Amino acid sequence: MNYKLVVDSSCDITPDVMARTGAVKVPLVMLMGERSYIDDEILDVKSFVNDMVAHKGPMRSGCPAPAEYAAHYTGDDPIFVVTLSSRLSGSYASAVAGITIARDQGLKADVYVFDSKSASPGQVTIALLIEELASAGSSKEEIIEKVEAHIKRQETLFILEDVTNMVKNGRMSRVTGTFVTALHIRPLLAADGDGNIVLVDKARGTAATVKRLVEVMGERSSDMSDKTLVITHCFNPDMANYLKALAEERYNFKKIVLSGMGGLSAMYAGKGGVLTAF
Repeated sequence: MNYKLVVDSSCDITPDVMARTGAVKVPLVMLMGERSYIDDEILDVKSFVNDMVAHKGPMRSGCPAPAEYAAHYTGDDPIFVVTLSSRLSGSYASAVAGITIARDQGLKADVYVFDSKSASPGQVTIALLIEELASAGSSKEEIIEKVEAHIKRQETLFILEDVTNMVKNGRMSRVTGTFVTALHIRPLLAADGDGNIVLVDKARGTAATVKRLVEVMGERSSDMSDKTLVITHCFNPDMANYLKALAEERYNFKKIVLSGMGGLSAMYAGKGGVLTAF
């Protein structure tokens, strides 16, 4: 089935998938004091992360305007949109509002917006599933049904090497952040199914936390044979590859995909952060 794929810039889709699917990204904006950064293909993510590390104050993100989504709602084929969790951003609401604008401008094609209830790798698993189902000849209705079912059972787990951003943005107290850093404790976090971030466990040291994350995968799903594991990282390929190796050794994932993060994901995860979804 022919289709069009639109994602926001939290979806850290790999260049080969972008090329295969013809996906288009709608950028969010990161706000750091008086400076703003557009999360598009021009952004120097490494420089942005360095600026982020040096910045002492809180950071915010701005979602795309509905008109920015509407500009990509074109053509006659069904359009599937995949956004960052609606609990973390207004991107989903903007994508939905953009449908009305596009209809007023004459759009006839069907548009369906998926709230990933996740971020970065969770959005990638959805994009890959849409591609797989469309290639297999599934109808629009079948794709929507199967992807929504996937979202409900999807697991998102992640490790933060540096909790500074969580402290800056009020998601962790300064006292706790200092304690975690001083004792080299790494929090293992998850999306709870509704897109909220929750603490799953904690361990001392990176290797122990990665091993614990891989253990938790098995606690949450008994059969990986039909699942794709997506791992995204913020300039931490060593941890990402270590996690991949442990997952390959222990489970029979259908596929494992690694990808670097864009600016928006890096802002949430911080330097060294690694996110997984399956």
